[in-house]
Amino acid sequence: MSDFAGWLRLARVLMRLLFGAMALLLFSPANVLAAEVDVYRWTDESGQVHFSDQKPADTEANKVVVESKQRFTEDINAQLDRTAKSEFYAERRADRRRLKKESRERAERLEWQSKESDCMRSRRRYYVVTEQMPIYVDEVGEYRVGWGNDPYTGARKWVPDRDRDAVAESVWKEIEQFCREPDDPEAQEEAIWRQDVDETCDIETAFLKELSQESAKNTEERIERQRLLAESVCALKP
Repeated sequence: MSDFAGWLRLARVLMRLLFGAMALLLFSPANVLAAEVDVYRWTDESGQVHFSDQKPADTEANKVVVESKQRFTEDINAQLDRTAKSEFYAERRADRRRLKKESRERAERLEWQSKESDCMRSRRRYYVVTEQMPIYVDEVGEYRVGWGNDPYTGARKWVPDRDRDAVAESVWKEIEQFCREPDDPEAQEEAIWRQDVDETCDIETAFLKELSQESAKNTEERIERQRLLAESVCALKP
C-alpha cells in the first residue's frame, strides 16, 4: 500500500507539472518544448515513498528525470516517421522487383511470339519450295508457286531446278532455328493449311475482280457466286 500511495502522489505531482507547463506554453513555448522536469523521490522513516518537484532539505532524495510531453511526442513522431520511411522504401523495392519481373516476362513472351511467327513463316516457305511446281522469288523475297492462275503481277525471279535442294535445305535450317520442335508433323500441317488458304484466297479474289471488270459479259448472279466463294475462303484465314 505504501508504494501505491507513493506512486499516486507522483501522479498528482506530474499532473500539477503538466498543468503548469501548459500555462507556461502560452508565454514561452520555445523554452517549454525543450524543458525537462525534475522530480525527487525519497522514503521517510515510516517507509512511505514520497515524490515532489521540490528537493527535501533534511532527507536524502533521488532525482527522477521526467521528460516533457512535447519531447515524448517528438520521439513518437520520429519513430513513426522512421517506420513510415522504412515501409515506403520497402514498397518501392517490392515495386521495382515486380516491374523487373513483369518486364522480363513480357520480353520473353515477345521473343517467343516473334520466334513462333518466324517459325510459321519458315514452315510455309518450306512447303512452297518442296512443291512439285515451278517456284519463284517475288519482289519482297518470298517464295511463291507459279500457278497457272497466279494473281501475282510483280517481278519474279525463278528458281532453277538445280537449286531446289539447296533452297529447301536453307529453309529447313530456318525451321530448326526458330521452331522448338522442327519435326512436329501437326505444326507442319498447320503451316500447309495456312499457305493453301492464303493462296486460294488470293486467286479467288483476283478472279472476282476480273469478273467485275467484265460485268457486261457476266451476269450479276455469277459475280455474286464468285464473291461469296472468295469471302468464304478468305474467312478461313487465321
